[in-house]
Order: sequence, then structure tokens, then C-alpha cells
Amino acid sequence: MSIRVRKRFIKVYVWSLALYGCETWILNKAEQRTLESFEMWCRERMLRVSWIEHRTNESILSEIDESREILKTIRARRWNMIGHILRHENELIYRIIEGKMEGKRGQGRPRTSFVKQMISDARLSSYAELKRLAGNREEWRAHVQLQNQP
Repeated sequence: MSIRVRKRFIKVYVWSLALYGCETWILNKAEQRTLESFEMWCRERMLRVSWIEHRTNESILSEIDESREILKTIRARRWNMIGHILRHENELIYRIIEGKMEGKRGQGRPRTSFVKQMISDARLSSYAELKRLAGNREEWRAHVQLQNQP
């Protein structure tokens, strides 16, 4: 089987299962490293590279003429979903996304919320700015393209 077909199989069969629901994930640094390790593990298995060979990730990526894509894919899916949600008016979805929950907060540092992750990924200062940006499709697409570039 050619490398082109193997790459396609990984994207279609493996990543579709591994990234199921990734639009709602909140990733910290450790989880990002784990996902990148998984991506490289898949690529090594595709080339049948043994761990004994001690090959670098860059050599494997250059051999198959690819770059690391798994985090870019997650980011792009997340951007598509949040843009869609913020453009439509649904009270239940807004309550879920904005996290307006009643009751007391637990002890310790609060977990990073989905909205805060999106604001930091977008390099914006507030949720209102994110909402305003999502309201204009052309401006949103331009901003998403800027954020998805390396």
C-alpha cells in the first residue's frame, strides 16, 4: 500500500474515532503533548518504524511529507462549532456555553472553562468581543484563518 493511501486511512479511520467530540475538549499542556505523541505513534506505525531505530519525529514527518496536524484539526473544529453556536440564538445553548450555573463553587482553582479557552485561543480580551466577532461571518473567517496559521 502506498504512503498516500496509508495517510488517508489514518485520517479517515483512526483520527475520526480518536477525535470524536473534540470540539468541546478543554486541553491543557499535558493533554496536548499526549495527543501529539499519539499522532507521532500513528505515523511511526504507518511506516513500520520500530522504537529501537531511534528516529526523530522530524525525520519521520519529512519522510511522509507531513506536519503535525492533530492540534490544528482540533482547533479548526472548535472554531467552526463556537462560531455556529454564537451566531444562533438559543437560550439553552447560551446557558450551557456561558456556564451560568446556580449554587456554590467547589474548593480550589477553578477549571478552565470552554469559553475562556476559546478567548485565549482567539487572543481576545473578553467574551463580548468573541461574540461580536462571531456575529460577522467574513470577519470571523478571516480571524479563524489567522489563528490556524503556524
